[in-house]
Amino acid sequence: MILPPLAVRAERAFEVIEDRFHLGDGQYRESLGSDSPAFAWGHGVLLSAFVAMAQNAPSEKRRALYRTRMVRHIHTLERLYWRREGPVAGFNASAGQTTGLDRYYDDNAWFGLALYDAAEILQDRAVLTLGHRTLDYVLSGQDARGGGGLWWKEDKRESKNTCSAAPGAVLALRAARMPGARPDATTLARRLRSWLQSTLRDPVDGLYWDNINAATGAVEKTKWSYNSALPLRLEMGLAAHWRSPVYQGEAALLAEASRRRWFDPTRKLIQDDACFAHLLTEALIQASQATGEQRFRDASLATLDTLWAAVQRPDGVYPAKWALPPDADSKPGQLIAIASAARAYAYSIPSQAEARQSS
Repeated sequence: MILPPLAVRAERAFEVIEDRFHLGDGQYRESLGSDSPAFAWGHGVLLSAFVAMAQNAPSEKRRALYRTRMVRHIHTLERLYWRREGPVAGFNASAGQTTGLDRYYDDNAWFGLALYDAAEILQDRAVLTLGHRTLDYVLSGQDARGGGGLWWKEDKRESKNTCSAAPGAVLALRAARMPGARPDATTLARRLRSWLQSTLRDPVDGLYWDNINAATGAVEKTKWSYNSALPLRLEMGLAAHWRSPVYQGEAALLAEASRRRWFDPTRKLIQDDACFAHLLTEALIQASQATGEQRFRDASLATLDTLWAAVQRPDGVYPAKWALPPDADSKPGQLIAIASAARAYAYSIPSQAEARQSS
């Protein structure tokens, strides 16, 4: 079977998003059959997908279209989700909430990463400032309980999670490359890495557990692919920043452990929830670039072929889980699932071209 290029697959996903999920004025529904606005997590994935197409769409005309959508989306998110209440302002989980706060540090980390990329594309000082303010919110989730790390949720400080500490550290390291960055950004990234390794890293396979209960010290040992994908990105980022073979070696080991855990070579698919798996496809592509090992890139590209050919539903939406046989649940399509596919396709466009040149 000859499959369309990744750019075409991405465009198809975005067509469905605009036709079936867009509520107007940059707001998107949580799921089909509902007019409820999406939660912050889905919007964070979608913003990162717009960013990837603004970078990688094959023509300037198409890149300009996605820059426009990206800007519209940022304005909508700032207007409807940004809450200025203290102690530090940040993005709320839901739109238009008028009483109380419902803020997650991991939601804000995803927004921050996309905002820094958007600021770089647009050369826009206001977007850069919003990225810096988002980083400030994320890092306000630190304290000494449980030895460090980052809380998961602001108003219910029970667990400290890999899904907040790892992207928070990646965000701090990303900030260090931006104008006006806080001077302690790289120090904070390394501190979070040390906490993650000492607290939530499985010494047997090097992969990362989900969270620790700060009151009891009990570790929730479920492993999700994104909870190793973001530590992998962190190791690669630190290796590039400090030119250290220690971080480079850790990255190679973690990439291979992640590939072995989640990539099924028979089914040719990273099998996990869509909102987690797309982040591992991205991290493995970066690992291939950092280490020169094509097997990491090949696992991601094979996954995206299977995703298009065998996991995608006939109506162009995607199930909540990347799995074969395809997810048999009857749930309506969710924004976060199709945005995850759109991001994965769009981010990987240059890697597909590289693979073709090397074959």
